[in-house]
Amino acid sequence: MLSQLASLQRLELENQEAARQLEDVVAQGEKLLVQIQTALHDIAQSQLQSQTLETSVTVSPTAPSTSRTD
Repeated sequence: MLSQLASLQRLELENQEAARQLEDVVAQGEKLLVQIQTALHDIAQSQLQSQTLETSVTVSPTAPSTSRTD
């Protein structure tokens, strides 16, 4: 009976340790997710800025038009 009790106590301790490790891994995963979301947001902002610059250059070119009407 004592060996069963000792085994159950050992299993309980192992279970608690596994639960703590799982919580740590989940916390690390959540931090990584936030970093990924931030990076994706930054990428999207950069793409929007690039598109805005491309549009403004296309709409108002810097070189004047040299079309002649003779």
